[in-house]
Amino acid sequence: MRTLEAPRKRPTSAKRKCTEIQRKVRRFLPTDKQAEMLSFIESHIRVYGAAPSVRQIGAEFGITTTNGVAWHLQALQRKGWLTVDPNKNRSLQVTKGILIVGEVS
Repeated sequence: MRTLEAPRKRPTSAKRKCTEIQRKVRRFLPTDKQAEMLSFIESHIRVYGAAPSVRQIGAEFGITTTNGVAWHLQALQRKGWLTVDPNKNRSLQVTKGILIVGEVS
């Protein structure tokens, strides 16, 4: 037996605009895991003078395949947070400013 539900109301134009803006902004922000990867890459470059390998990034975050790491790195490239030279090893460079990971109080 089907239950009858009240029809859903459409969001007001102000709410709709807010969600559209949030969607557009979210498209350029890294996810939590991607932000942690950026932080790891930055710290690795600072400590060792070179970017980590794809396998090192995978080992740090528990990603077993290099394809999984590559997927995250490509997403960061699309969002403009990272540049990668495909013809060079360890050519990762963080292009945008400092990203705060975690809670700010």
